[in-house]
Amino acid sequence: MKKVLIFDMENSLAREMSKYFLDRNIEVVGVGVNEKVLGSLNSYDLFTFRKFDLAKQDFLRSYLYGIDSILIINSSEFILEKIDHLYQCLIHQKSRVPQVLFLSSYEVFGDSRKAPYLEDEIPNPLSEDAKVLRGAEIIIENYTKHLETKGSVLRIPKILSRKNEENEFKEFFKYLSKNTRFVVGDKDNLSLQWITKDRLFDVCYTILKSSWNDFEVFHACDYENDIREAFEDLTDYLNSKSKIIKASKKEMFFSGLMKVLPFLEEMLEDYVRETRSLIFLKSPRISCVKTDSFFKFNEYTWKGNLSKKKNID
Repeated sequence: MKKVLIFDMENSLAREMSKYFLDRNIEVVGVGVNEKVLGSLNSYDLFTFRKFDLAKQDFLRSYLYGIDSILIINSSEFILEKIDHLYQCLIHQKSRVPQVLFLSSYEVFGDSRKAPYLEDEIPNPLSEDAKVLRGAEIIIENYTKHLETKGSVLRIPKILSRKNEENEFKEFFKYLSKNTRFVVGDKDNLSLQWITKDRLFDVCYTILKSSWNDFEVFHACDYENDIREAFEDLTDYLNSKSKIIKASKKEMFFSGLMKVLPFLEEMLEDYVRETRSLIFLKSPRISCVKTDSFFKFNEYTWKGNLSKKKNID
Protein backbone atom coordinates (compact mmCIF):
# COMPACT_ATOMS: atom_id res chain seq x y z
CA MET A 1 0.00 0.00 0.00
CA LYS A 2 1.56 3.27 -1.18
CA LYS A 3 -1.38 5.61 -1.74
CA VAL A 4 -4.82 5.56 -0.12
CA LEU A 5 -7.93 7.61 -0.89
CA ILE A 6 -10.17 8.47 2.08
CA PHE A 7 -13.64 9.91 1.63
CA ASP A 8 -15.49 12.54 3.69
CA MET A 9 -12.80 14.66 5.28
CA GLU A 10 -15.60 16.45 7.17
CA ASN A 11 -15.63 13.41 9.44
CA SER A 12 -13.09 13.77 12.27
CA LEU A 13 -12.41 10.03 12.16
CA ALA A 14 -11.42 10.30 8.48
CA ARG A 15 -9.00 13.12 9.30
CA GLU A 16 -7.42 11.22 12.20
CA MET A 17 -7.15 8.12 10.02
CA SER A 18 -5.41 10.21 7.36
CA LYS A 19 -2.80 11.40 9.86
CA TYR A 20 -2.19 7.81 10.94
CA PHE A 21 -1.36 6.76 7.36
CA LEU A 22 0.66 9.91 6.66
CA ASP A 23 2.80 9.31 9.75
CA ARG A 24 3.70 5.97 8.15
CA ASN A 25 4.81 7.62 4.91
CA ILE A 26 1.72 6.54 3.00
CA GLU A 27 0.39 9.11 0.56
CA VAL A 28 -3.21 10.15 1.27
CA VAL A 29 -5.77 11.75 -1.02
CA GLY A 30 -8.60 13.20 1.06
CA VAL A 31 -11.98 13.85 -0.55
CA GLY A 32 -14.56 16.25 0.88
CA VAL A 33 -16.54 19.43 0.34
CA ASN A 34 -15.06 21.64 3.07
CA GLU A 35 -11.31 22.20 3.15
CA LYS A 36 -11.58 24.52 6.17
CA VAL A 37 -11.75 21.48 8.49
CA LEU A 38 -8.40 20.03 7.38
CA GLY A 39 -6.29 21.84 9.97
CA SER A 40 -2.79 20.36 10.33
CA LEU A 41 -3.36 17.93 7.45
CA ASN A 42 -2.33 20.72 5.09
CA SER A 43 1.18 20.62 6.57
CA TYR A 44 1.83 17.08 5.28
CA ASP A 45 3.72 16.87 1.99
CA LEU A 46 2.09 13.52 1.20
CA PHE A 47 -1.47 14.82 1.64
CA THR A 48 -3.65 16.03 -1.23
CA PHE A 49 -7.19 17.36 -0.86
CA ARG A 50 -9.83 17.03 -3.56
CA LYS A 51 -12.91 19.21 -3.15
CA PHE A 52 -15.55 16.88 -4.44
CA ASP A 53 -19.04 15.54 -3.65
CA LEU A 54 -19.35 11.98 -4.89
CA ALA A 55 -23.11 12.00 -4.33
CA LYS A 56 -23.50 14.69 -7.00
CA GLN A 57 -20.40 14.61 -9.21
CA ASP A 58 -18.67 12.03 -11.38
CA PHE A 59 -15.34 10.85 -10.05
CA LEU A 60 -12.48 12.04 -12.24
CA ARG A 61 -10.07 9.44 -13.56
CA SER A 62 -7.10 11.63 -12.64
CA TYR A 63 -8.08 11.45 -8.95
CA LEU A 64 -7.31 7.73 -8.98
CA TYR A 65 -3.76 8.02 -10.32
CA GLY A 66 -1.56 5.78 -8.20
CA ILE A 67 -4.37 4.92 -5.75
CA ASP A 68 -4.19 1.30 -4.60
CA SER A 69 -6.63 1.50 -1.65
CA ILE A 70 -9.91 3.30 -0.92
CA LEU A 71 -11.30 3.74 2.60
CA ILE A 72 -14.99 4.57 3.12
CA ILE A 73 -16.34 5.39 6.60
CA ASN A 74 -19.92 4.50 7.52
CA SER A 75 -20.97 7.89 8.86
CA SER A 76 -21.14 9.46 5.42
CA GLU A 77 -24.44 10.92 4.24
CA PHE A 78 -25.90 9.29 1.13
CA ILE A 79 -23.47 6.42 1.64
CA LEU A 80 -25.35 4.03 -0.67
CA GLU A 81 -25.43 6.56 -3.50
CA LYS A 82 -21.75 7.41 -3.04
CA ILE A 83 -20.53 3.82 -3.12
CA ASP A 84 -22.66 2.91 -6.13
CA HIS A 85 -21.59 6.08 -7.95
CA LEU A 86 -17.93 5.35 -7.24
CA TYR A 87 -18.09 1.91 -8.82
CA GLN A 88 -20.15 3.17 -11.77
CA CYS A 89 -17.51 5.82 -12.46
CA LEU A 90 -14.76 3.22 -12.30
CA ILE A 91 -16.63 0.99 -14.74
CA HIS A 92 -17.45 3.84 -17.14
CA GLN A 93 -13.85 5.09 -17.15
CA LYS A 94 -12.52 1.54 -17.46
CA SER A 95 -10.20 2.35 -14.57
CA ARG A 96 -8.32 -0.19 -12.54
CA VAL A 97 -10.39 -0.79 -9.41
CA PRO A 98 -8.37 -0.32 -6.18
CA GLN A 99 -9.05 -2.46 -3.13
CA VAL A 100 -11.94 -1.00 -1.14
CA LEU A 101 -12.37 -1.10 2.65
CA PHE A 102 -15.73 -0.08 4.12
CA LEU A 103 -15.87 0.71 7.83
CA SER A 104 -19.20 -0.73 8.99
CA SER A 105 -20.67 -1.49 12.44
CA TYR A 106 -21.71 -4.40 14.64
CA GLU A 107 -25.20 -2.84 14.56
CA VAL A 108 -25.91 -4.50 11.19
CA PHE A 109 -26.82 -7.57 13.25
CA GLY A 110 -30.41 -7.42 14.38
CA ASP A 111 -30.52 -8.82 17.91
CA SER A 112 -28.50 -9.23 21.08
CA ARG A 113 -28.18 -12.96 21.39
CA LYS A 114 -25.75 -14.40 23.91
CA ALA A 115 -23.14 -15.74 21.51
CA PRO A 116 -21.03 -13.30 19.48
CA TYR A 117 -21.62 -13.13 15.73
CA LEU A 118 -18.94 -14.54 13.44
CA GLU A 119 -17.55 -12.79 10.38
CA ASP A 120 -19.28 -15.13 7.93
CA GLU A 121 -22.77 -14.86 9.46
CA ILE A 122 -25.40 -12.99 7.45
CA PRO A 123 -26.78 -9.92 9.27
CA ASN A 124 -30.48 -9.23 9.74
CA PRO A 125 -30.64 -5.49 10.56
CA LEU A 126 -33.70 -4.07 12.29
CA SER A 127 -33.16 -0.31 12.45
CA GLU A 128 -33.21 1.90 9.36
CA ASP A 129 -29.63 3.07 9.97
CA ALA A 130 -28.45 -0.53 10.24
CA LYS A 131 -30.27 -1.42 7.02
CA VAL A 132 -28.39 1.36 5.23
CA LEU A 133 -25.05 0.02 6.51
CA ARG A 134 -25.96 -3.49 5.46
CA GLY A 135 -26.98 -2.16 2.06
CA ALA A 136 -23.54 -0.57 1.69
CA GLU A 137 -21.90 -3.89 2.56
CA ILE A 138 -23.98 -5.68 -0.07
CA ILE A 139 -23.17 -3.13 -2.78
CA ILE A 140 -19.43 -3.54 -2.18
CA GLU A 141 -19.74 -7.33 -2.13
CA ASN A 142 -21.70 -7.42 -5.39
CA TYR A 143 -19.36 -5.08 -7.25
CA THR A 144 -16.31 -6.90 -5.89
CA LYS A 145 -17.54 -10.21 -7.26
CA HIS A 146 -18.77 -8.73 -10.55
CA LEU A 147 -15.52 -6.88 -11.26
CA GLU A 148 -13.33 -9.68 -9.85
CA THR A 149 -11.46 -7.23 -7.66
CA LYS A 150 -10.83 -6.91 -3.91
CA GLY A 151 -13.28 -5.44 -1.40
CA SER A 152 -13.73 -5.80 2.33
CA VAL A 153 -15.93 -4.78 5.23
CA LEU A 154 -14.65 -4.08 8.74
CA ARG A 155 -17.30 -4.24 11.47
CA ILE A 156 -16.47 -2.64 14.82
CA PRO A 157 -18.28 -1.96 18.13
CA LYS A 158 -18.51 1.46 19.78
CA ILE A 159 -15.42 3.60 19.40
CA LEU A 160 -14.00 4.71 22.73
CA SER A 161 -11.96 7.91 22.71
CA ARG A 162 -11.70 11.37 24.21
CA LYS A 163 -13.90 12.69 21.43
CA ASN A 164 -16.39 9.85 21.63
CA GLU A 165 -19.96 11.07 21.13
CA GLU A 166 -21.57 8.09 22.85
CA ASN A 167 -22.63 10.00 25.96
CA GLU A 168 -24.40 7.02 27.51
CA PHE A 169 -21.22 5.00 27.17
CA LYS A 170 -19.20 7.73 28.86
CA GLU A 171 -21.68 8.03 31.71
CA PHE A 172 -21.72 4.28 32.11
CA PHE A 173 -17.96 4.24 32.76
CA LYS A 174 -18.38 7.13 35.16
CA TYR A 175 -20.99 5.06 36.97
CA LEU A 176 -18.67 2.05 37.08
CA SER A 177 -15.92 4.14 38.62
CA LYS A 178 -18.25 5.16 41.46
CA ASN A 179 -20.15 1.91 42.04
CA THR A 180 -18.51 -1.47 42.44
CA ARG A 181 -21.85 -3.09 43.24
CA PHE A 182 -24.27 -3.28 40.39
CA VAL A 183 -27.14 -5.76 40.08
CA VAL A 184 -27.81 -7.31 36.70
CA GLY A 185 -30.84 -9.55 36.28
CA ASP A 186 -30.27 -13.17 35.29
CA LYS A 187 -32.39 -12.71 32.18
CA ASP A 188 -30.59 -9.58 31.02
CA ASN A 189 -28.42 -10.19 27.99
CA LEU A 190 -25.93 -7.37 28.43
CA SER A 191 -22.40 -7.15 27.11
CA LEU A 192 -19.49 -4.76 27.19
CA GLN A 193 -17.54 -4.31 23.96
CA TRP A 194 -15.49 -1.48 22.52
CA ILE A 195 -12.62 -0.57 20.26
CA THR A 196 -10.16 2.28 20.78
CA LYS A 197 -9.08 4.50 17.92
CA ASP A 198 -5.49 3.28 18.15
CA ARG A 199 -6.67 -0.29 17.65
CA LEU A 200 -9.04 0.73 14.85
CA PHE A 201 -6.32 2.53 12.92
CA ASP A 202 -3.93 -0.41 13.33
CA VAL A 203 -6.57 -2.82 12.03
CA CYS A 204 -7.40 -0.69 8.97
CA TYR A 205 -3.70 -0.36 8.21
CA THR A 206 -3.19 -4.11 8.55
CA ILE A 207 -6.13 -4.98 6.29
CA LEU A 208 -5.10 -2.59 3.52
CA LYS A 209 -1.51 -3.80 3.75
CA SER A 210 -2.49 -7.47 3.63
CA SER A 211 -3.50 -9.82 0.86
CA TRP A 212 -6.90 -11.44 0.51
CA ASN A 213 -9.03 -12.77 -2.30
CA ASP A 214 -12.31 -11.34 -3.59
CA PHE A 215 -14.61 -10.16 -0.77
CA GLU A 216 -13.84 -10.49 2.94
CA VAL A 217 -15.55 -9.47 6.18
CA PHE A 218 -13.44 -8.60 9.23
CA HIS A 219 -14.38 -7.95 12.87
CA ALA A 220 -12.24 -6.04 15.36
CA CYS A 221 -12.50 -4.88 18.97
CA ASP A 222 -10.33 -4.17 22.01
CA TYR A 223 -12.48 -5.85 24.64
CA GLU A 224 -15.70 -7.84 24.74
CA ASN A 225 -17.28 -9.77 27.57
CA ASP A 226 -20.57 -10.68 29.19
CA ILE A 227 -21.49 -7.83 31.51
CA ARG A 228 -21.30 -10.01 34.65
CA GLU A 229 -17.77 -11.13 33.92
CA ALA A 230 -16.83 -7.57 33.04
CA PHE A 231 -18.14 -6.38 36.41
CA GLU A 232 -16.14 -9.09 38.17
CA ASP A 233 -13.01 -7.91 36.39
CA LEU A 234 -13.76 -4.32 37.30
CA THR A 235 -14.57 -5.09 40.93
CA ASP A 236 -11.33 -7.05 41.32
CA TYR A 237 -9.45 -4.14 39.87
CA LEU A 238 -11.11 -1.46 42.00
CA ASN A 239 -10.56 -3.51 45.15
CA SER A 240 -6.93 -4.06 44.32
CA LYS A 241 -4.15 -1.81 45.62
CA SER A 242 -1.93 -2.61 42.68
CA LYS A 243 -1.97 -0.26 39.69
CA ILE A 244 -2.72 -3.02 37.22
CA ILE A 245 -3.16 -6.79 37.36
CA LYS A 246 -1.01 -8.62 34.84
CA ALA A 247 -3.32 -11.41 33.71
CA SER A 248 -3.48 -12.48 30.09
CA LYS A 249 -7.28 -12.41 29.88
CA LYS A 250 -7.63 -9.17 31.81
CA GLU A 251 -4.63 -7.11 30.80
CA MET A 252 -6.34 -5.55 27.78
CA PHE A 253 -9.45 -4.74 29.80
CA PHE A 254 -7.50 -3.11 32.61
CA SER A 255 -5.20 -1.18 30.31
CA GLY A 256 -8.29 0.17 28.58
CA LEU A 257 -9.82 1.23 31.88
CA MET A 258 -6.59 2.89 32.97
CA LYS A 259 -6.75 5.06 29.86
CA VAL A 260 -10.49 5.71 29.90
CA LEU A 261 -11.54 6.39 33.48
CA PRO A 262 -9.31 9.40 34.26
CA PHE A 263 -10.50 11.56 31.38
CA LEU A 264 -14.11 10.49 31.85
CA GLU A 265 -13.92 11.85 35.38
CA GLU A 266 -12.89 15.19 33.91
CA MET A 267 -15.46 15.24 31.13
CA LEU A 268 -18.60 14.21 32.96
CA GLU A 269 -20.57 15.92 35.68
CA ASP A 270 -20.23 14.55 39.22
CA TYR A 271 -23.90 13.76 39.48
CA VAL A 272 -24.96 10.33 38.24
CA ARG A 273 -28.58 9.25 38.34
CA GLU A 274 -29.25 6.27 40.63
CA THR A 275 -31.73 4.75 38.20
CA ARG A 276 -30.05 4.12 34.88
CA SER A 277 -31.09 2.67 31.56
CA LEU A 278 -28.64 0.12 30.20
CA ILE A 279 -30.55 -0.46 26.97
CA PHE A 280 -27.51 0.65 24.96
CA LEU A 281 -25.65 -2.41 26.27
CA LYS A 282 -28.25 -4.72 24.75
CA SER A 283 -26.40 -4.76 21.48
CA PRO A 284 -24.98 -7.48 19.21
CA ARG A 285 -21.53 -8.80 20.04
CA ILE A 286 -19.01 -9.64 17.34
CA SER A 287 -16.42 -12.38 17.43
CA CYS A 288 -12.95 -11.45 16.21
CA VAL A 289 -11.36 -14.92 16.24
CA LYS A 290 -11.11 -15.34 12.47
CA THR A 291 -9.85 -11.81 11.93
CA ASP A 292 -7.26 -12.08 14.71
CA SER A 293 -5.93 -15.25 13.07
CA PHE A 294 -5.74 -13.40 9.76
CA PHE A 295 -3.72 -10.62 11.38
CA LYS A 296 -1.32 -13.04 13.05
CA PHE A 297 -0.74 -14.86 9.76
CA ASN A 298 0.00 -11.64 7.88
CA GLU A 299 2.29 -10.39 10.63
CA TYR A 300 4.22 -13.66 10.42
CA THR A 301 4.41 -13.33 6.62
CA TRP A 302 5.70 -9.75 6.79
CA LYS A 303 8.40 -10.69 9.29
CA GLY A 304 9.41 -13.65 7.12
CA ASN A 305 9.68 -11.50 4.00
CA LEU A 306 11.67 -8.90 5.91
CA SER A 307 14.13 -11.56 7.11
CA LYS A 308 14.58 -12.84 3.55
CA LYS A 309 15.35 -9.33 2.30
CA LYS A 310 17.94 -8.88 5.04
CA ASN A 311 19.56 -12.20 4.14
CA ILE A 312 19.72 -11.24 0.46
CA ASP A 313 21.41 -7.96 1.29
